[in-house]
Amino acid sequence: SRDGELGVVVYNSADVNTTQEAVDVNVLFHGVDWSSMCNSSNCSYYLAQYRLDNNNSNPYRVWAQQGSPAYPTGAQLAAMREEAEVAMSISRVLPGTIGFEIAGLPLPAVHLLHVCGFEDGASAPSQVTGLMVRRTTSAGTAIVRWASVPERCVKTYEVLWAGPSGPGFARVNNDTIFRVFAHAREGAAAEGCYKVRAVDYRGVAGPLSDEQCLGGSVQLV
Repeated sequence: SRDGELGVVVYNSADVNTTQEAVDVNVLFHGVDWSSMCNSSNCSYYLAQYRLDNNNSNPYRVWAQQGSPAYPTGAQLAAMREEAEVAMSISRVLPGTIGFEIAGLPLPAVHLLHVCGFEDGASAPSQVTGLMVRRTTSAGTAIVRWASVPERCVKTYEVLWAGPSGPGFARVNNDTIFRVFAHAREGAAAEGCYKVRAVDYRGVAGPLSDEQCLGGSVQLV
């Protein structure tokens, strides 16, 4: 634990076991000093569950289901990249004794339970900085990278893109806690402008980053 946060790792592992037996796990947060997680009497608390197992966050499974292609298509690569994101869910919880059930924790599996406290009226995440956009050797694919915001309870980074002819910026990625995104537009050129912003566990979005463009500025219509 640390100021404003509480983390618990739950895992199911048996190095010499070749079965796929799943187990039900009950996690009880008891005796937590909730006041140490938030310097106010008016606070809200959010529980995030991150899941890593054979069924979640496993791009190899998607590749195998595609027939293990030696040269994946753009659509197949996009499906694998989407699965590579860490599966997560967020719920609001009340301070006190919290019971949390993980039904059918697979073998093997690692799940992280992360609780964050927010004072009422807490600021939005900071502005994303360090945005860079580069073309790749794959036609129609741009790599978008950025720096982390200092806040730790970040649900996702939203990547927004606008094409050269408009109509304007729109989100092009799924939820991600990583600081890199491959924007693939099969059959189209890698061009346009990008902005990124952070969104915290509350769903509050920070300000958009400065834009970075490929192939000139965007003309909004």
